[in-house]
Amino acid sequence: MNAAQLRQQAVEAHRAGHWHEAEQAYLQLMAEAPAADLAANYGSLLRSQGRLDAAEAHYGRALAAFPDDVHLLCNACNLLRDQGKAAITVDLLQQALQRSSGNHDLTKALALSLHHCDRVDEALQLLPRLVSAQPGCSELRLEYGACLAKRDAPREAIAQFREALAIAPNDPRALANLIILLAEQGGLQEARTALERGDVDQESPRMLGARAQLLMSEGDAEGALALHQRLTGLEPAVADHWLNVAACHKELRRMVAPTQALRQAVRLAPERPDLQLALGSLLVEQGHSAEGLRLLQGTLDQPGLKDEPFTVHQFITAGHRLLPAEQLRQEVERWEQRRALPLQEIWQDRIRDPDPQRRLRVGFLSADFSKHPVGRFMAPLLEAHDPEQLELVGLSCGRLQDHFTERIRAACSSWHELRFGRDEEVARLLADLQLDVIVELGGYTAQQRLRPLTARPAPIQLSYLGYPASTYLRCIDGWIGDAACFGPAQLHERGVNEQLLVLPRAYLAYPQPEEAPLPERTAADQRFRFGSFNHSRKLGDGCLDRFVAVLQAVPDSVLVLKSTTFEEQAERDRIQGRLMQRGLAPERLELLPRSVDQSAHLASYGQVDVALDTWPYSGTTTSCEALWMGVPVLTVMGQVMVERQTASVLAAAGLGSAISRSLEEMVQKARLAAAQGPRDQPQRLALRAHVAASDLADSASLARAMEALYRQLWQRRSYAARL
Repeated sequence: MNAAQLRQQAVEAHRAGHWHEAEQAYLQLMAEAPAADLAANYGSLLRSQGRLDAAEAHYGRALAAFPDDVHLLCNACNLLRDQGKAAITVDLLQQALQRSSGNHDLTKALALSLHHCDRVDEALQLLPRLVSAQPGCSELRLEYGACLAKRDAPREAIAQFREALAIAPNDPRALANLIILLAEQGGLQEARTALERGDVDQESPRMLGARAQLLMSEGDAEGALALHQRLTGLEPAVADHWLNVAACHKELRRMVAPTQALRQAVRLAPERPDLQLALGSLLVEQGHSAEGLRLLQGTLDQPGLKDEPFTVHQFITAGHRLLPAEQLRQEVERWEQRRALPLQEIWQDRIRDPDPQRRLRVGFLSADFSKHPVGRFMAPLLEAHDPEQLELVGLSCGRLQDHFTERIRAACSSWHELRFGRDEEVARLLADLQLDVIVELGGYTAQQRLRPLTARPAPIQLSYLGYPASTYLRCIDGWIGDAACFGPAQLHERGVNEQLLVLPRAYLAYPQPEEAPLPERTAADQRFRFGSFNHSRKLGDGCLDRFVAVLQAVPDSVLVLKSTTFEEQAERDRIQGRLMQRGLAPERLELLPRSVDQSAHLASYGQVDVALDTWPYSGTTTSCEALWMGVPVLTVMGQVMVERQTASVLAAAGLGSAISRSLEEMVQKARLAAAQGPRDQPQRLALRAHVAASDLADSASLARAMEALYRQLWQRRSYAARL
């Protein structure tokens, strides 16, 4: 057999998947007459077999022999990218382009490598020219669309995915990308229609993943989880599948299962900051603060992840009190330098009526206008506002909508959905609304849109209610609270332009819940029962130490914990194990699962005689619920708002005697409460009546105080503008 015949045999065997036969032919040919194309084919063969280390070593030798062969170099770069070594390929390709300036294939490979390195902006400098030069290349369209999506250009990205699909209608990648992005942008029906196309293999991993993402967007986390778990079986080495499994478990209110999935993902791709971010936040929430904080801090300033590492790091570290305020402030300053929109005070583009007594136009910005604590507190407050004083504008950026959404929408003069769109576009829209005041209600919690506020779309911008710490942002003029929630230390834990705005009454109100049953004791025995219905992520080491100190001071008492995460047996076991390590016997612990509805949840307080506040992340909604259901709450007043929320609730309810200054004092109060015996229904009803007559239940009084505050701030600004 001559060389030409042997070459033909090698190629045909390679195409047919006869790996051994093809390999022997390639090796014989390269031994007799080395050639770059043979080396490229042999490297591809090794990669197809999963022999990646052998392939990498081979490409190293081949490139030394044929340094200027473009096809060989591009093949080698494909392999290195698959191995997480995209940074190496950037150097190789840039060097090759110095020798072959403008080469289309090398430039294309460089764009791919830059994207893999999260150097998206650099990739976007190359991709438009590449697409123009080769408009019929679906691969380039896919790459361009993916980069556009990462730079908040969803409409342009969708257009590129549609072009890719027109070029290659059977390519599941193009259709999958289109479906996922349509779903993310709220086009669920269009995404569902695209999914039903018959010319794409619906069982391919890409399409299974797209179906799962669409189900997730439609609220079917169980269905999405089943598909993602199926993908981990089909492609167990793909870290994204494990990341998606974790996201589904989190949506289903689980704690242990997502952690296990994320640990697997990090093992597969330890260099990926998005995986480190997801795992780090969960570890902190489970009490592994040192390991979790190390992972979180490693993700900061990663350009490919935009704002998520920054916002997650701020939220986690502030809530768990892991870092000093000055370090958080400096981190915010770095973020502002890198990501804040150009400060133009774009509200000045419009001429405003300077009349200090006119009706004020106030916008409320939140992702949580739903059955969320923010929605529950804001609905009655907005309904109580005087329409002659304020024109209310709803600015919603959340996904969930329900009865509370409708109540809040009905209380507003106008309503704007801001979940989608570029930050620059949202900032412009806010400025065009001619708002006098914007009140942001979420801080660094999930799905909020703080970045548009950095462009100053309103003359007065305030923080309120939904985030118990300072955002430290220069664009926030004030933070609304009260004397109880703002401790003396808060003066040192606020933004440089942020005034602590202290209301003359409690900063929130909790009127009677619609679903509240009559309070009564429903426990099966007469043992005294302490409880906490806070989410289990608040049950850190310090918090559990406090709970056990109380239980040890009251022999034979019981600790009742309730969390939505207790649907997961592994999470119940984890919490029970941590308490057993502290000496609490299993028979003194009761863990209650999630209730079927709000009425059943409130009725569960019948299992508790006295509620214990969490620390350092103090409770708000749970403390209000407990009081309304006739259950006293004990807390230790901390230094700043995140540690003082229950203290504010108790002060508003006229129950300041339940606030302690130390753990020892709280333990003594718990001992005295237990000495009085289990709380019967008359005692519970009396406490409810007391709360109902207090500031805590008075939304109208709160509305008047807020209106006076907005008016004062507006008059101050109007006076300053006249000077």
